Parts: sequence; C-alpha cells; structure tokens
Amino acid sequence: MVRLFRALGEASRLRIMALLLAGGELHQAEIVRRLGLSQTRVSDHLSCLVWCGFVASRVEGRRT
Repeated sequence: MVRLFRALGEASRLRIMALLLAGGELHQAEIVRRLGLSQTRVSDHLSCLVWCGFVASRVEGRRT
C-alpha cells in the first residue's frame, strides 16, 4: 500500500505514467523532452516507479 501511495503522490510521476500509457515504451531522454523536466528529476521519478513496480526499465547502450 505504501508503494502505491508513494508512486501516486507526485504529479510528475502521474504525468510520466500517462505518457507511457499513451505512447508505449519511451527512452528516458524522450520523457525529459516531452515533459520539460530535468534529466535528474525524470531519473528519480522513474527509479521510484520501477521500485514501486509500475514500470520496467531496460538499458540499450547508453539509453534507458
């Protein structure tokens, strides 16, 4: 339950999840571009979403 509320308690995480649901798989850099957030913030939010089990990530070369 804590993971659910932690993930959903931040508007930027909800925006990231909405983007992924609408657009499918996206590179982290594309999420940064579309949302206008810093790379660091997007990385932090994605880490939380991965930890909470809402998204999965994979690395392709230098891209996540």
